[in-house]
Amino acid sequence: MLALRKLSRKKEPDTYIRIMEKLHHFSDNLYGQDFDELNRYLQASNAYGEPEEGKLQWIDRSFSTKSELF
Repeated sequence: MLALRKLSRKKEPDTYIRIMEKLHHFSDNLYGQDFDELNRYLQASNAYGEPEEGKLQWIDRSFSTKSELF
């Protein structure tokens, strides 16, 4: 939210763009065979935690595993 506020009030897009790139990277790694696999990944990356509790962990998953799903 702070990045969006900075963009709208101060006309500074750099922070907003950086956040969007991080979100794209994170969401690109959201896949799994079933809900349990995806849920384990989200737990390991601290996706369920509040920002005050810790940072989101960027866990890269191998591209070969992703391609096996299709």
